[in-house]
Amino acid sequence: MKKTEKMVFTNNTNQPLLLILQPKGEDFTLLAGEEVEIITEDCEKTFYYWFNLKNNSLEIWGEGDIEACPSFYINGLELSSGHNREFNPFITKS
Repeated sequence: MKKTEKMVFTNNTNQPLLLILQPKGEDFTLLAGEEVEIITEDCEKTFYYWFNLKNNSLEIWGEGDIEACPSFYINGLELSSGHNREFNPFITKS
């Protein structure tokens, strides 16, 4: 039986936080005070989220279902990789 998994995450710091969706490596910058929904649809019952907090970033892994693909949403709109990247001082500019 498939399920939908949802988690809400709020950046309650005073600085941008880099969210990295793994294993795809997509990056999203969550500004101070912003809230994001992490939603995975049609995933197996064994699916779960795994988080790896580093200095200025948070890696989010979808585990337990190789086909599952988590997505990020703010105010009901799906975000694309690179969201707010220009506002993140922790990303090296090339």
